[in-house]
Amino acid sequence: MTGAPSGSITESLLAALLCRDIATFEKRFHEGLKFNDFADELVWQVGESGLAGLFFERACELNVNEYFAGLNIAGGGNFFDYLEAQAKQVAIKSLQFEERFYELRKFLADFADSIIWLKSTVLVRTLYEKLNYRVGVDFDVVVREKNLPQLLNRLSLAGWRPLMDDPGHCHQIGVGPTRRLSDLFLVPHGELESCHNLTMSAPGWPHLELKFNPLDNGVMMKELDRFFSQAVDVQWHGDTFKAPKLVDHLIVELVHLHKHRLFGFGWMHDIHLLCNKLNEDPNHWMELTARCRKEGVRESARAALVRVKELLKTDVPEDVIAELGSGGTLTRPFVNSVSTEFIWNANSLPMLVLNAAVLGDSNHKLKILKESIFPQDKFLSAYYLDGKQPTFLGRLKSLVLHWLVLVLPAGVVRQSFGKMYWASAGKDEFILNG
Repeated sequence: MTGAPSGSITESLLAALLCRDIATFEKRFHEGLKFNDFADELVWQVGESGLAGLFFERACELNVNEYFAGLNIAGGGNFFDYLEAQAKQVAIKSLQFEERFYELRKFLADFADSIIWLKSTVLVRTLYEKLNYRVGVDFDVVVREKNLPQLLNRLSLAGWRPLMDDPGHCHQIGVGPTRRLSDLFLVPHGELESCHNLTMSAPGWPHLELKFNPLDNGVMMKELDRFFSQAVDVQWHGDTFKAPKLVDHLIVELVHLHKHRLFGFGWMHDIHLLCNKLNEDPNHWMELTARCRKEGVRESARAALVRVKELLKTDVPEDVIAELGSGGTLTRPFVNSVSTEFIWNANSLPMLVLNAAVLGDSNHKLKILKESIFPQDKFLSAYYLDGKQPTFLGRLKSLVLHWLVLVLPAGVVRQSFGKMYWASAGKDEFILNG
């Protein structure tokens, strides 16, 4: 959540706008005027949301133009003019994204059954009324690992390259080898998420973020095969693309929102619309709680649902909240303080243990950690010895390095021995077929 003094008031005001609650809007607006950062916070939150087009139409629909027109913003002008300008920009951007989405689907038609599109790319074409109501910043897709080499070869023919310049695009930079595609999938335990993220870029295109674990939380999804087999076909302008089934998509969004500390109006509104859809059949909620329990993400799902229910007045059954929260009473105060990412070479060992203790699936995660302390020689060789057969001293060296990577936060590893030990490959040096 935002830490600005007027942050909670601004969130409540924008939520009231989305919910068409004029009384709450007027109350929050007058409260916000008491804070010097109120206008700046509104500008920031609207800019981050991806919902500028929807906010603008709601403002016009509720006739609150005069409130916003009287609110001056930094750099000159007023907030209503800013909102209108943002709405025009996202309208243009939404058309550009639509064109790119069409071209990318056509180019990757041979992979249509092995690519599942996620989040705003899907929801703006299914649950939102207009394309300009929800504009993302990239394309998120889940890909089967076995199809990745062929997919990357196809993308490379059109000038797409993996972004290897920043840990935000490839988390293994500075904490492990990154010269070959196979390097990114090295893990000390088979149930850990391999290749947490791989971002592809091409001139003039939004980023294409490839994921191999829909939950994106460091532990491989237990029902990954089911996730793919139950994906649904979405009809769009005479074409078809794959999307997660309704319950799976909501779980993905809930875990993602919790990962981002329960902040992000775009994701919260996505969840609001998905929940409304689930309410059409109560059996969906039973399936959601069962899936969350099996995947060990009940606490994340509960935290995100409570947040959206409180802010957007989303209709979420109380028994669903209770079911998701059963068993976590003692640890619940820490749910929003612990990293949701159980990533062995990104978070420190203490944080991984806290994640297991607080966010659920404890026995499974602790078992993975225990078995990761002494990984197989094949992993040690590939990760720490550049593929060389380990001698006694080589094995000892690689184990010490492995324990350091496992125990220390990734930032510490990068700033100490990591970047020297694992030199990053440039975008034209990365070996796709290795």
